[in-house]
Parts: sequence; C-alpha cells; structure tokens
Amino acid sequence: MGLIIGIALISLLVFILPIDVIYKVPVNTKVYPVKEWQLIQDQSDYFTKTVTRSKESPTSVQNYIFQRGDVVNIHLSPSLYNGMVIQKDSVLLTFSSQMLTLRIQQALNERAIQFSNLRSEQSAMKVPLYLEAQNNVGLAKANLQLQTLNMERMSSLYEEGVISKLELDQQTNTFKVAEQELKIAEQKALNTTFEGKPEDVEVFATRMATAEKELQILLNQEREYVVKAPFTGTVTLNPAEGVLLTINDTGMKSLVFPFPIHEKSRLGSNPSLVYEQDGQEFAYPFNLEDQAGVLAGGQYLLGSAMDPSITAAYGEMNTAYVRCDTLRLGEYIMRKLGSYP
Repeated sequence: MGLIIGIALISLLVFILPIDVIYKVPVNTKVYPVKEWQLIQDQSDYFTKTVTRSKESPTSVQNYIFQRGDVVNIHLSPSLYNGMVIQKDSVLLTFSSQMLTLRIQQALNERAIQFSNLRSEQSAMKVPLYLEAQNNVGLAKANLQLQTLNMERMSSLYEEGVISKLELDQQTNTFKVAEQELKIAEQKALNTTFEGKPEDVEVFATRMATAEKELQILLNQEREYVVKAPFTGTVTLNPAEGVLLTINDTGMKSLVFPFPIHEKSRLGSNPSLVYEQDGQEFAYPFNLEDQAGVLAGGQYLLGSAMDPSITAAYGEMNTAYVRCDTLRLGEYIMRKLGSYP
C-alpha cells in the first residue's frame, strides 16, 4: 500500500513541480556547400544549375540550347584539374558552335558588302579599283571551283565510311564561305562601275547599320558561350553521369537535414540545430523549406543551417538534434506518450 502511495505521490510531484525540459527532435545531418554550381549535359543541350541552400537565393538555371544538327564542341580551360580552387570570373570553358560560326561569317560578309556598296556610292569609278575587283572575282571563282571539287570528293568519302560527319561538315562550311566570298567579290566589282547618288548613299548607310547590328547580336551570343566561374570554389570534373563540371563554394558549409513535418508545430519561437563538433555542441539557426518530401514512409521538410566554422568534409553524415520548445516535465512526459500536442 505504501509503494502505491509513493508512486502516486511522485507522479503528482512530476506534474506539479516547475521543472522545465527542452523538447528535442533527433535528426541526421549531411554536410553540403552552401552554393553548388553544375554544368549539365542533356543529350545535345547544356545548362548550368546553381543550387543555393538558403531561402534568400533560390536555385537558378541557365540554358545553352543549340540548333538541331549543329556541331558543338566544349573547350575546357587547360588549367582546370580536380580539387583546384578557382577564382570568381575565371574562364571555365568555351562552347563552339559551327552554325553560329557560319552565321557570324555570313554576317561579316554582309557587312563587308554593304560597306563596299556605301564606299562605292560615295566615290566615282576608278579604273585601278575596277581591275583589282575583276581580278578578285577570278580568284574567288577559282577557289569556289576547288572547294566544289573538294566537297564532291568528301561527300563520296563520307558515303563510303572513310571520313566522319564532322569532317564533312567542316568541308561544307568551307564551301559555303567560298560561295560568300565570290558574292562579295562580284558585288565589289559591280560597285566600281557606277557613281553614287545622295539618296543611294543614305540607303546603303542604313543597310550598313542594320548589318552591323545583326553582327553584334551574333558576337554577343558567341561571348555568352564563354562560361566563367560564378563564385570562388573547388572544381570537380565529371562528378556524376551527365554532370560535366561542378564548383563548390569554399566560403561556407551547410548542414542539411530532414525534419519530420508533424514536429513543426513544436519548434517554438527560437529553435536551433544542435550539432556536435570537436567534442563541443554548437547551436545554429536554420531554415525549413516549404515543400514537403517523403522519406522512409514519413513526410519531412528539408532544413539547412549555415556556418563557416563547420569542419566536417562535404558528404559527411552525423547525428544532431533540433532544440524545440520548452515544456514542464509533466507536459514533456505526456507529449512523449502522445497525449500532449
């Protein structure tokens, strides 16, 4: 009888005494860089993805989409190697597009034609210029005949399987450039046979400005194909299938952990992630994502805490706990028994 009374008395004291207990939720953490940049290849398309593990800077994506049938090459900076620390704005790689190169060459030719038109309209015919122009036409025709023969020969070799599609495409581009060069030479020869009128000068000046604008658009596109490091970080080459290159931020690390969604209401006003490092406990503020995921049959929100003093290596996993609200001892026991919110 006395034992029963003693147990009842202790149980009563547990609920009466003002003993505060911190509610803790155990979690598994994994170390990630706060910012991670990736160059990803999806068949013939490429895009970069910057993952930022904070609500202030969400994930961003930049696409490099090339036309169907284009021959695209990637030229990595020769100084890149695994584990190197690369500085922000350093050149990582350059895309080269055969179609873009051809379009730029055509735009250059068009600008040259319009410039020749403009100059010829601004000055009278000069016999030496005419003779030089006629000579250039003859040279351009001879070159086109040569490239036509080369084209026929390369096409036959490709059909026989002797050369690759890339070699045939390169000859095709050379042939098209030869055609453009003949057109330029013929136009220049034509322009040396008449004098210009003021209204014609204005027309060709407008065409010249248009050709220059179109060329600059293409050159700007080519400059965008030079990819630079978005921030200072550590380089990893071919870290996973489809990922050609990554850069991990060296300035700060993050602890990422799944937090049970049913525990969210118990976080309290000032929750923290408590992480043990070098024999000491450190408390970090953290963010929880809004979108829930599923892990081991339960719903979770992904949490992350950032700090430059984290010494664990990327990918390292450790146990920690989230410090939630403060309860009286009796309330804590009831919550553990499932009878208190």
